Amino acid sequence: MPKHYRYYARLEADPEGGLQVTFPDVPEAITGGADEAEARVNAAEALGLALRGILAMGRPLPR
Repeated sequence: MPKHYRYYARLEADPEGGLQVTFPDVPEAITGGADEAEARVNAAEALGLALRGILAMGRPLPR
């Protein structure tokens, strides 16, 4: 049975404009966007890349 993971994103105003997105459980995944829609799309991509990198290094995924 496949495991399901849920990672919460934190969207905050970026002092330089737009939004910054971080993931408390995956500190490697940091991104942003000019608006919420762009920030969410970029967040999904950043999270995916970070998780693939974690697996490539042989580390377990954060729970």
